[in-house]
Amino acid sequence: MSRSWIVYEQNLELDRQLYTAQEQCRGQNRRNYQRRGRNQHGRDNQANTPETASLMKDVQADSSQLEKITKNAKEKPHLLFTNTVGFALHYDSQESNHNGYWATLFALLKSGYDISSGNKALILAAAWAHKDHKMAERLLSYKEQFGLVEVVKALNLLDSGRKIREWEKKMKRMELQKGKPKKSKLSKCKQNIENLKAVQPKVGSVSGALIRHVKNWVQQQTAKELEYFALFYPKESWKKLADICHLNPQKDFSSIPWFLPFCFGEEAPDTSLVKKCSLINKDNVNELILGTDVPYSHIKSLAGELNKESKTRIATYTESLSTVLWNYEDLSCPEVDSVINERLEGGEEVDLTYGKLMERLLMLAMKAKGTEQVPFMAALMDQAEKGLKNISVSLKAPVAVLGDRSPSMNVAIRTSTIIASLVANITQAKLSFFASENYDIEEVPKTVKEVNWVDDAKHAVKF
Repeated sequence: MSRSWIVYEQNLELDRQLYTAQEQCRGQNRRNYQRRGRNQHGRDNQANTPETASLMKDVQADSSQLEKITKNAKEKPHLLFTNTVGFALHYDSQESNHNGYWATLFALLKSGYDISSGNKALILAAAWAHKDHKMAERLLSYKEQFGLVEVVKALNLLDSGRKIREWEKKMKRMELQKGKPKKSKLSKCKQNIENLKAVQPKVGSVSGALIRHVKNWVQQQTAKELEYFALFYPKESWKKLADICHLNPQKDFSSIPWFLPFCFGEEAPDTSLVKKCSLINKDNVNELILGTDVPYSHIKSLAGELNKESKTRIATYTESLSTVLWNYEDLSCPEVDSVINERLEGGEEVDLTYGKLMERLLMLAMKAKGTEQVPFMAALMDQAEKGLKNISVSLKAPVAVLGDRSPSMNVAIRTSTIIASLVANITQAKLSFFASENYDIEEVPKTVKEVNWVDDAKHAVKF
C-alpha cells in the first residue's frame, strides 16, 4: 500500500472522527456561553520558579478524577480538554488515539469552547515532544486560543531538563567554593530543582528543530501584532522566549527591529505607535487620534475627553466592529451610528456571541424608545437571528428559566430572557419571572424580535 493512500485513509478517518467529536462536544457549548469574552492579557503571573508553579497551578486534577479520565480517555477524549490533566496523559493520548484526540480538540476549538491556558500549553508541548510539527502549526493557527502565553508555557515545560542541569551545576559550584555557602542560597537551588523535576516531562526537549519552528512562528507576527504585544503584553514573556530560542532582533523581528530591544528596556522610536501612546493624555488625545490609529482599549479611560471627530474616526479604523458595539455607550453619537450602519450594510459581520449580541440589542432597544434613533438596529437584529439559528446544543427537555423580576433586578430579567430565547430555540422551555408572586410568560421568545418584546412587556406587569 502506497504512503499517499495511507495518508488519504488517515485523513478520511480523521474527518469521520471529527464529525463524531462535534456531536460529542455539543453538550460542552452550554458552559461556553457563560465563559466567553475572557480577556487574555496578563493571565498568569510567573511565580518564584515561573516555569513550574504558574504552569502546574491550573493543570492538576485530583487522583480519583484523573483515574477516571485516564480510563475513559479513548472513548471520551473530550475529558482531556474539559478537565485539568497532566502532560503524560496528553502525550500518550496523542499517540494511542491520534485521530480521536485531534478531531475532538479541533471540534472544541471550532465551537469556541474555552480550554484553560495551562491545558493548551500541555497540548502544544505534547505535540512538540512528538515532533508533530504539522499539528503544532495547526494549533498555532488558532491565534485567539494559542498565543504567546501558551507558547512560552509549553517551551518552559520542555526546557525544564536543561534548567535542572543549570541549577545542579550552580549548586555544585556553590558547594566547591571556598567558605561555606549560605543555607538560604543552597535551599533556593534545591527547591528550584525539586519544582522543575515535579513537572519535567518524561520525553521532549527544546531541540534545534523546535527552535526553528518557533522562530518561524515569531517571524510570521506582523508589525501591527508586535506593536499590540508591546502595548498590552508583559515584556517578560518575550524576554523568556528570546532566552530559550536565541531570537535575533533583526532576523526574527524584521518588521519592527526595535521590538526585542524594547522588551529588554530600550526606548521605542518616536515615530512608533508605542511611543505615541505612552505620551497620550487628556489634553492631546483628540489630536493624536486624528493622525494615529490608537487601539480603543488604550484610550478607554479617556473616553470622556473624546469629541465627535475622534469617536467617528475610532469607529472607522477599529478593525473589529464588535469592539465598537461593545463600547457603544462611550462612542455613541449620530456620526458613529452612520459608520456602524455603513459597515453592517457593507456585509461586515459581528463576532459577538449570541448572548452578548442580545445584550447589546436590548441596550439599543431601550435607547430607541426615547427620542434617539438607531439606524443600524434592523441590520444587527438580522445578524443575531442568524446566530440564534446556528446554535446547536445537546439539551434535554423540559427546561425552565426563572428570572428575578424585582425592580432592582433588570440585569437578571434581561439575562433570563436571552437564555430563554436560546433554550426555547432548541428544546421545549418555559419562562417565568418572580417577585412577590410568579409571572408566567405565555409565549416564550424564540426570535430576536420576541426577546425585545418580552423585555418591553415586563415593564407592564404590576407588582
